[in-house]
Amino acid sequence: MLFIVDEASGVADPIMEAILGTLSGKENKLLMCGNPTRISGVFYDSHHRDRADYKTHKISSLDSPRTSKENIEMLKRKYHEDSDVYRIRVLGEFPKAEPDTFIALELAELATKAKIDSVGDTIHLGIDVARFGDDETVIAPRIGSKVFKLHCYSKNDTMVTAGWGISIAKQMLEKFPTAYKVCFKVDDSGVGGGVTDRLNEVIREEELENWEVIPVNNGSSSDDEHYDNKGTECWAAVRDILQENFSDHVQGKDPIIELPDDEKLISQLTTRKYRMTSKGKIALERKEEMKKRGLQSPDRADAVVLAFYEPPDKNPFYVSVLER
Repeated sequence: MLFIVDEASGVADPIMEAILGTLSGKENKLLMCGNPTRISGVFYDSHHRDRADYKTHKISSLDSPRTSKENIEMLKRKYHEDSDVYRIRVLGEFPKAEPDTFIALELAELATKAKIDSVGDTIHLGIDVARFGDDETVIAPRIGSKVFKLHCYSKNDTMVTAGWGISIAKQMLEKFPTAYKVCFKVDDSGVGGGVTDRLNEVIREEELENWEVIPVNNGSSSDDEHYDNKGTECWAAVRDILQENFSDHVQGKDPIIELPDDEKLISQLTTRKYRMTSKGKIALERKEEMKKRGLQSPDRADAVVLAFYEPPDKNPFYVSVLER
């Protein structure tokens, strides 16, 4: 059975929920199409928090031979290209993100379309360690500003996680001979401390030169006065790179960051909210709050953010981006 829902963005949630309930049949499929007119509902979720369950396609009127370019120019003059009317009716984009979304969808999606060289002498591995049974342990490898395919695991103990980290690092050293350094950035809060300890132990036992482990406590104080904690500061650093990449794209410049085309990663990066504390500092939405909204723990996003982390006194990647 095939369900075809036209103008799906405007269909009431109870109707969509009834349709979704019939998809348990092996051959049952759902096709939704329409203009992305609102930032809630099943159609919106299919491009955001639930995007891993869907294949999504976007069609811009600018690319279609069947549209009137004169009418497009009229809409551009009347509403401006930054308006939601232009985004929805011409570009096929959802309205701008809610004011409290930390990273906009368009920033993250653009980075998945980039193709850049893996330039650098260091293999960076961000490791986010699962806290609860349904969470993932994720290892995100990076060379230069290119993030490679994520390695995701469930229900592994800290010893196994450390073992996977060592194995992935050695494989990448063989694959990329210009890289001769390895740097693990581990979420050291909670159970992650065991991974940090084991990695350091293996490095000592095997006398691995140019290997290091940097523990990161996301709940610790930020080195930037604008952010409430280290985790928010790290996310902000990646957001800044994504924003600069988008600005460069608009100006016709080469991309400066490449992310893997991973549906769950993009969803996690672009659904996390932030708030302003009573002290005037920006704080990321807590994972417990995300789960109350029906969202997964952002394990893949956290691993990528960790892969880009550099201590304040050692920040060559960000400096190179800013000084290009």
